[in-house]
Amino acid sequence: AAPAAGAVAEPLSQQPAPIFAGPDVTAEQAGIPQTHGLSLYLHAAPEDQPLAGAIADQLDAVGVMVLCPSPRPQQSFQECLLEHENALRQCQGMLLLNTGERIGNLMSAWQLARRIFGARRAGPWSAALHLPPPGHPDVPIRNVLQVDCRNGFDIRALGPFFAALQADGNADPSALRHA
Repeated sequence: AAPAAGAVAEPLSQQPAPIFAGPDVTAEQAGIPQTHGLSLYLHAAPEDQPLAGAIADQLDAVGVMVLCPSPRPQQSFQECLLEHENALRQCQGMLLLNTGERIGNLMSAWQLARRIFGARRAGPWSAALHLPPPGHPDVPIRNVLQVDCRNGFDIRALGPFFAALQADGNADPSALRHA
């Protein structure tokens, strides 16, 4: 069941489904492409922010810089929008966390990102990371790489996304800004 409005999300340790399936590993240990210099914009619904922080820590451990802005109290919509746009311009790609709640929120975030990435990139730039619980649908956007971790997050599942970003020659965000 969805939490009541204004409810605080349960700490990760109290969630019924396991979130992390694989061990904490370096990029080399995980057998994923070199990730140093790669930066990702991480989008999660407000109730998924603790989970986003834990995933950002694992991404950081393998060399991925993660930008995950969150609105501050009393911040206007326009200020929030500008903060998100500025963060997107500093990244090579976007990772959407999907726990089955608020698909509309994810689609709106992707549409904002498309204004930035779509104008400068033809290759893959976004992935939806599907997390527990199992059974929820993929994000219904054709151009998003779907990464299935519904039975538990394992950093190795992001290897194809990292490889696609690297193959597209996007290790340097300044090169993208001028494209």
